[in-house]
Amino acid sequence: MDINKIWFSDEADFYLHGFVNRQNFRIWGTENPHYLMERPLHPDYLTVWMAVSGCGVIKPFFFYDTVTGERYQSMLENGFFPEAYRRGLIDEFCFQQDGASPHRTREVKNCIRSRFHDRVIGLGFTSDEGREIVWPPHSPDLNPCDFALWGMMKDHVYRAQPESLFSLKNAIESYVNLLDGPMLERIMAKEVSHFQ
Repeated sequence: MDINKIWFSDEADFYLHGFVNRQNFRIWGTENPHYLMERPLHPDYLTVWMAVSGCGVIKPFFFYDTVTGERYQSMLENGFFPEAYRRGLIDEFCFQQDGASPHRTREVKNCIRSRFHDRVIGLGFTSDEGREIVWPPHSPDLNPCDFALWGMMKDHVYRAQPESLFSLKNAIESYVNLLDGPMLERIMAKEVSHFQ
């Protein structure tokens, strides 16, 4: 399997005031730092979905509300698939996604399978031979979006201190425009080392 011919996909929440999910933020020390961070009860945020491969990045797609199976399928059919087809990056490519509930509805599975056939890596997908190519749960080190892209992007975006969802969206899009071939090659080279 050519690592450069896998579309690695993922989504991340970008909170307007730089709130970072505690689950991804740890403080290690010999003493309790008594760290307290105040934040609004319901902060404004965008959910951003992207796909990255060794051949490039498909522009980010934004969800302003909860990601449902219907919204996810609509984004794939009206955004990702047309762009990947236009660039000739569907045939011989695999598609990877995590096991989030919206990704596993029957309609979404059929939609993805109709384009990628048995070249899907994800929970609940089986190949023509009946084998399931499951993306291991809780394995952020295997997806370049998790181990590289989101962290670099959030560092860049929050440095600009966006004041509105519109400016947050613009900052995200401007960062994606900075992603070039050499940066993707470095990210994918790290990805290859995880499979060896």
